[in-house]
This record gives sequence, structure tokens and C-alpha cells, in this order.
Amino acid sequence: MATKSVTIKESAYEILKSRKEENESFSDVIERIANRRPITDLTDISKEEGDRIADEVEKVREEIEEEIDDNSEKVSEAVK
Repeated sequence: MATKSVTIKESAYEILKSRKEENESFSDVIERIANRRPITDLTDISKEEGDRIADEVEKVREEIEEEIDDNSEKVSEAVK
């Protein structure tokens, strides 16, 4: 199997690492993500509408993660 070296930013590496499953290589992660069909291929919505929905979903995901972090800190403080 031929291989290639690719330089990526550390932030991109961390994103890939967070999406990597236990028995998956980084090549597997990249292929899995790159081969996903855009939601617009599955619906009659425009690319712009799909992008807007994806942005909103990402915003909500970030808010949920922040809330989880805040609650984890509160629990940690309460246990001390």
C-alpha cells in the first residue's frame, strides 16, 4: 500500500482525533468523513439552506457541550 505524508494544522489533527473510532486509522477517518453525502443530496433543499441548517446544528452542539462542561465543573465542585 502506497502512503503519502500530509501536513495539517494541530487544530485539524485534534478534530480528526476526536472523530477517530477505537480501531480506526486516521486514513479511515478521512475517508469516512470525505465520503459522506451532503444532506442536500438527500433532500430538495438548496445548498444554502443546507449550510444554514448545518451552522445552526453546530451552534446548538457547541451550546450543549458548554452546558455539559459547566455542569461537570459544578458536580466536581460539589463533590470536593
